[in-house]
Amino acid sequence: MSRFISYALYAAKEALRNANWFPSEQEDKEKMGVSIGGGIGSISDILDASQIICEKRLRRLSPFFIPRILINMAAGHVSMKYGFQEMDSKA
Repeated sequence: MSRFISYALYAAKEALRNANWFPSEQEDKEKMGVSIGGGIGSISDILDASQIICEKRLRRLSPFFIPRILINMAAGHVSMKYGFQEMDSKA
């Protein structure tokens, strides 16, 4: 897990604790959204990958490179940890 995702998880934990809001009912979790802004994910992973590419060691490039740098992975991990999800539109 990239460092920026760990920071997002910790910030979400602090925000929920400060708000004294710990949803346990499914209905409350379906009403909760996660929005985390940022410009880019893990710049250190990008720099490491660019060095591997420049050294022509492509087989050493992790298949998880793209998921590690996607900025929306922070919101995704927070959603998964706390069970926040979109309401079922068919209900």
